[in-house]
Amino acid sequence: MGRQEITSTLDSLKPAIDSVTDDNVKMIIKALLSIIYSQQEVIEAQQKTIEQQQHTIETQHLLIKELRKEIQDLKEKLNTNSSNSSKPPSGDLFKPHGQGNDKNKKDRKNKRKRGGQSGHTGVARSLLPTEEVDHIERHQPPEHCECGGSIDLAECYQRHQVHELPSIKMIVTEHQLFCGCCARCGREHRAELPSHVPTGMLGPYLLAFIATLTSDYKMSKRDVAKFLMDLYQFSICIATVKRAEETTSEALKVPVEAAKAHVKQESIVNCDETSHAQCGQKMWAWVAIANTVAVFMIVTNRSKKAAIALLGETFNGILGSDRYRAYGWVPAHRRQVCWAHLKRDFKKISEREGKSRRLGICLLGYTQRLFHAWHQLGDGVITRADFKEIMGPIRRKVERRIPSISKGIGLG
Repeated sequence: MGRQEITSTLDSLKPAIDSVTDDNVKMIIKALLSIIYSQQEVIEAQQKTIEQQQHTIETQHLLIKELRKEIQDLKEKLNTNSSNSSKPPSGDLFKPHGQGNDKNKKDRKNKRKRGGQSGHTGVARSLLPTEEVDHIERHQPPEHCECGGSIDLAECYQRHQVHELPSIKMIVTEHQLFCGCCARCGREHRAELPSHVPTGMLGPYLLAFIATLTSDYKMSKRDVAKFLMDLYQFSICIATVKRAEETTSEALKVPVEAAKAHVKQESIVNCDETSHAQCGQKMWAWVAIANTVAVFMIVTNRSKKAAIALLGETFNGILGSDRYRAYGWVPAHRRQVCWAHLKRDFKKISEREGKSRRLGICLLGYTQRLFHAWHQLGDGVITRADFKEIMGPIRRKVERRIPSISKGIGLG
């Protein structure tokens, strides 16, 4: 009952109280009314305190909920590593669970001697057939034994082969162009280089060799010049190495364009991209891998436009990739998401709390079964038909666990 209601009730009782003739009774009634009024004030003050405390509790509850989410996000960010994200192993602040410290690993190892252990099957290089050997040297025993008797030669009891680098010398071909005059009219005629002879000082094999050293083997131009001098005693300047790269790049334009066109027509293509430093500038290296052809592309961005440039606007095959948004323009029914990426995503989910943890552990179980079947297929234990039969139920179970996946990219 509120203060107003109590006051109204007491006011309605006032005529009855005034009609009381006994002064002692009136005094007691007035004392009781005073107590009631004072208690009502205490109750109202306590009510306000309770309301304030309730508001504080609700505010703190919301704050705790936000802080718990923030802590969970920070823990997830701190625990992000190469095993549960696309982060490279070199960027791991801490070793993922189970990988431990290398020193601790060494301490846990059995104290065994170095080298092959007892019972270990030895591995040795097989000898080349005699017809594939470049040189044969026959070594014979001495003609006489220590006892003075002659030694009769028998068959070869052991073959021993030694591999050695050949003597390397640069092959230099000089092309001499002659001129002559017509004996009749006196007109001068000059010889011209054949079409297969380069106009520069470097032959096609040497051009390709230099380009391979600077690209595949990541050698600097200065290191290439030093390498050629050390191995071939061939002096070359850095500018010539640069021109060799440019000449090789120009020669490769036609086959590269043919490879790009071929990939765009393939029925199954796997794509990926990664950061790439070029001349101190951050670039992006893209790759599209088909059945027999791989095409690399280095551009300044990681956008949808770059993916379209690599695959072509009319790409109509199946695309295998991660879930990066640049591939979102390919229809969902023609997307095959990479299971290695999914495994990392599922692992991150399993490291959360509550339902997310249970879901992640369950999805990791399905993933483990899939990879086990995949390895069996690679080892020839099961056929592709068997693999498809195993994959079907796994896919349906994953889609039931995560209904949104069935509306998005495929799981294989």
